[in-house]
Amino acid sequence: MTSINVLGRIATAAALAATIVAGQAAVAAAAPAVHAAPAAQASFDWPNATITLPFRNAEVPLQNMNHQFVALCPRVTAHFAPPSPGSTAGVYVKNGFEYWFTAKAAGDVNGDGVEDIVAGVSCANQDGQAEWNYVYTVKNGKPALLGFLTADNSLAGWSAIGDVHIAKGRIDLKQTDNTSDVEIDRTFTWDGHKFSADKPLPHVPGADIAV
Repeated sequence: MTSINVLGRIATAAALAATIVAGQAAVAAAAPAVHAAPAAQASFDWPNATITLPFRNAEVPLQNMNHQFVALCPRVTAHFAPPSPGSTAGVYVKNGFEYWFTAKAAGDVNGDGVEDIVAGVSCANQDGQAEWNYVYTVKNGKPALLGFLTADNSLAGWSAIGDVHIAKGRIDLKQTDNTSDVEIDRTFTWDGHKFSADKPLPHVPGADIAV
């Protein structure tokens, strides 16, 4: 099993840079730190993937640094591109919203011999942002969603993940519980249809609810 480091996020659209970067900086300032994972590289070209975002709803809520609702982010089909050579992340900008797809860990969770990844999918505008984590695989040479894992930050609270490791049938990680002072070991089990956590986050139980 391998892990992938989440690289720094760099705005790519000049017309949106000032507003988007300012909005993300305000949110990021309050985000709790998590342990970094060792760098590695996924075999599929995820930063250049075309993906219809896996949100259940046509629009998902964004929040500010105080976890207050500020905007609705539209679900789109995103044509991602890396912000810099060698990046494990892809970015896509449309109608004032900046979408990121960031590979965080790679391995074979369903045991089919094909590499799967844990990916952070985020949306941001000048007012706020949110990020959720999903598990993807590759089918017929294209990205395919396996399932929702847990949120990184959302209206539910801060719940950033780190030290993500994929093994057959399970994903182990550390996750903050609404504060950088508390980091919880969690295991998500794959039953062939969905991922289930071994225990909830005490202060951010809504992190495990897909939007």
